[in-house]
Amino acid sequence: MKGFTLIETIIVIGLTVFIMVALGNFYVNFNTVLGSNGGRMSVASGAGKIINEAEAMILPASHVLSSHEFSGTTYETNGNTVVLELPSINNSGTSIEGKYDYAVFFVNDTTAYRLLQTDPESSRISGTKQLSTEVYALSFSYDNADVTQARKVAVDVQTRLVIKGEIITNQLHEQIYLRNY
Repeated sequence: MKGFTLIETIIVIGLTVFIMVALGNFYVNFNTVLGSNGGRMSVASGAGKIINEAEAMILPASHVLSSHEFSGTTYETNGNTVVLELPSINNSGTSIEGKYDYAVFFVNDTTAYRLLQTDPESSRISGTKQLSTEVYALSFSYDNADVTQARKVAVDVQTRLVIKGEIITNQLHEQIYLRNY
């Protein structure tokens, strides 16, 4: 007679169950680690985008403004919002005399935005740019109580994301001087 004995069949079924449990455990752990690492990358990237964009706008700025109107909405500089006046630039990057662009950084719920309003002669492009959707805190501080006299803006951003019950945070801080200071 040919075939498998009962013992051989039980051993094969046992090994198959053991291998399936091990592969299932590997799959679950791999997805947990992958999700956690993706979250870490996302919060770090979001904080970095905000700092990089703030630096790109604050460094060439000529002034911090107390307020400015963008498309019918007035934004005021405070601890959570900064309004900037930048010299308009042409296609070669040269300042256009007497022409200005305006930028504002603000948070709405957990999303950070940069709004740019440009002079028609400027090579910069007007519009709203979403910087991050994981903002936990965004603050600006100034080296002068009169923000219109500020020469330096400190940007502090904290991003946060919860993945499968794990809280992932990242915090960046940078002090940026306005041009000519």
